[in-house]
Amino acid sequence: VKLPQPLIKILMKISRRSLKKCARVVVIGRCMAEMITKTGVPAANVAMIANWTDFEVIAPSSGADHNLLPVKTTGVAKKPEEMFRNDSPKFRVLYAGNIGRAHPMRSVIEAATILSKHEEIEFVFVGDKSVHSILARERGRRSLENIKFMPYQPIEKLRDLMESGDIHLVTMRNEAKGLLVPCKFYSGLTVGRPTVFVGPKDCEVGHVIKDYNAGKVVAVNDPKALADAIYKYRTDGDAWFQAQEGALRAGQAYHPSHSLHKWIELLEKVRVS
Repeated sequence: VKLPQPLIKILMKISRRSLKKCARVVVIGRCMAEMITKTGVPAANVAMIANWTDFEVIAPSSGADHNLLPVKTTGVAKKPEEMFRNDSPKFRVLYAGNIGRAHPMRSVIEAATILSKHEEIEFVFVGDKSVHSILARERGRRSLENIKFMPYQPIEKLRDLMESGDIHLVTMRNEAKGLLVPCKFYSGLTVGRPTVFVGPKDCEVGHVIKDYNAGKVVAVNDPKALADAIYKYRTDGDAWFQAQEGALRAGQAYHPSHSLHKWIELLEKVRVS
């Protein structure tokens, strides 16, 4: 967002002043902690508590009846039974989550174009909003039959949805490093699916992927590297299983119970201080 420099300086000054007054500042990533400390907040006042996945991904509630909030659909997404009538197995690249300003898609479209000759590889986007309509128009313009759309799913079906992806796709612009950590990443870890992350390697998602060998990080503007990473997991079973094992280990390390306990401990420390 382009704002006049004098206004930006005023807003940053107010932000820094507010942060310094806090008893603790909780961040959800190492890159975010680094950014906060650079504003002048003492490192001792910064606590990192990782994001976590929905409990429905860990243990779906049997017989649960959750209703989705009303969503104005565009008609892009088809019902699952309409999408997957082909009985032949597909290698699914799943993008399940919001597509916003911080989530670049051009490299994904280019990678889908590169891989379009491999009919067994499909890209599935979950959602039916205006951004999905833009993707659908690009799909039509390029005649990409390997891109499909699925509507938003009830929360009790969330684990099934996450498990349906052979690999998960997460994207983040370089400029967003230290400002956000895509929460969809943790759902992929929970179900033991490798993640191909399109974004900066020195952000929180990049660190976790490297620490646990839970997938692959590719640069934002390198669609060939993205296509190569996807094709590698499609054709190299050993590489896929190693990344799957890494994802499962990471999923245990980033279990919501750990983060919730950290929140309780932190709040207790602040209360008695």
